[in-house]
Amino acid sequence: MEKQLLERLFWENKAIEETFENKKRKHEHGSGFCTVFILDTSETMAGEGLHQMKKALWDILDEYKTLCLDDNVAVIGFGAETKFLHYYSNRYSSIEKCLDNIDCKGPSPLESGIILSYSCLKHGGGHTSNVHPLVIRARVVVISDGNFTGLSDPRESLETTTESETFDRLLALVGSQGECNPFTFIPVGRNPNYVGWNFVQIY
Repeated sequence: MEKQLLERLFWENKAIEETFENKKRKHEHGSGFCTVFILDTSETMAGEGLHQMKKALWDILDEYKTLCLDDNVAVIGFGAETKFLHYYSNRYSSIEKCLDNIDCKGPSPLESGIILSYSCLKHGGGHTSNVHPLVIRARVVVISDGNFTGLSDPRESLETTTESETFDRLLALVGSQGECNPFTFIPVGRNPNYVGWNFVQIY
C-alpha cells in the first residue's frame, strides 16, 4: 500500500512539473478545444495493436487538418516509460511525427498515464473553451488493448479479471476525473480485453 502511495505521489508531482512545459508552449496552442490522447505503448500492443492505434490517431488528426480546426492535442504514452510524446499543440503534422518512434515495451500502467494527464486537465496546462451557452472542458481519449497492469507491480494485470486493486483504482481515477473531463476509450489489437473496457467505459 505504501509503495502504491509513493508511486501515485511521484506521478502527481510529475504532472505538476509537466504543466510548466505545456505552459511554455502557449505559442503553439490554438484557441479551440483541448484533447489529450493517452496511448498504450506496452509490449502487448506490439504489431497489430500499434498499427491500429497509429491509424486511429492519424485519421483523427487528418480530420482536424481537413476541417481546418484550431484545437489543441497532447499525446502521452504509457508502457516501459510513461511520458509526454507531444505537448499541447495545434501543429498536427508535428504531432503525427511523434508516433514514428514508438517502441512497444514493458507493462501497461494506465494509472500513471491518467495521473500525468492532470497536467493537461486541471493544473492549467490547457484551457476550457466557452461556446455560449456551453463550457467545453478538455477531453481524454485512451487507445489501448485494455490489458492494464498495476502502477508498481507489472504482474497485476487486468488481462483475465476485473477483480483486482488495479481495476478498483482505475475506476476511482476515471470516475473522479470523468466528472469534469469526458473520457473516451478506443479498444485496439487482435484480442482487446473487452471485459475490462466495458467496466471502465461505464464512467
